[in-house]
Amino acid sequence: MSHSPNNNRLRRFSAVAVTALSLCAPLGGANGQDRWVPGSGSYTFSGDTPADEACRRAAVRARASALSAVISETVASHQVLFCGVGEGRDEDCVFNETAWSRIEGRVVGARDVSRSLTVENGLAMTCSIEGKFSVVADTARPDAGFDLQLDLNQVVFRDGEAFELSVVPTVAMHVAVFQGAVADNGEGIVVRVFPNAFDPHGEIAAPTRIPAPDNEYALLVEFPEPSDEVGVAREHVMVVATRQRVDFADTYRIDDLWRRLIEIPASDRRVLMRTYAVVR
Repeated sequence: MSHSPNNNRLRRFSAVAVTALSLCAPLGGANGQDRWVPGSGSYTFSGDTPADEACRRAAVRARASALSAVISETVASHQVLFCGVGEGRDEDCVFNETAWSRIEGRVVGARDVSRSLTVENGLAMTCSIEGKFSVVADTARPDAGFDLQLDLNQVVFRDGEAFELSVVPTVAMHVAVFQGAVADNGEGIVVRVFPNAFDPHGEIAAPTRIPAPDNEYALLVEFPEPSDEVGVAREHVMVVATRQRVDFADTYRIDDLWRRLIEIPASDRRVLMRTYAVVR
């Protein structure tokens, strides 16, 4: 997706889904008290990935497994049917469903952590992490009165088309918009596209379009290059609403952004996600 001051560019996007359910497990400790629980994770990699990076990803999975063992997990899914008609061929439709999971807790310590590297079939290696992790549940509950409605101007974009969001808040709030391509395993990079240099104020109290009609820039969708996608790329947009202003970084690994959000009480934030497609 790119920012374009009526030819100012920003950057790319992808879309997500809107069914939510909670997968419950007993909360770790009462009143936010921490407890030590075992966790393990692994990551298989080739020579293109440094071993330290592979083990970092394995450690993220180990922490997540410890969290999910004792804390409720919220899963949101978004379903989109992408259809296109090409010259000389029948209509081609692809059903796409994207799922995101979120665990309302954090790891505050680790002990007895072991790391091992094994060779898989002589072609790849696996880094495995095991340990015990100190887990704290977020005891705050979401505030039903602090919410927003989110709509995109469309769910399928051609390269270079304008991207717009409509946000309807229930109360005054601060909004940040992130965009990026997130893999099925939950890994990826997201970029903050709002607030931005052309539109630095993220506080809204009434139905708002981003970018606003009188703003001198546009958000333009770009097909990702290089890409493994042949003709359709899937990307995501995440809208984060907070009661107080939060100075988010320009870019995050998706797991780092979730950790940043967990620092904000659940009653003081709301996160919505959508998925969209980009075609050449």
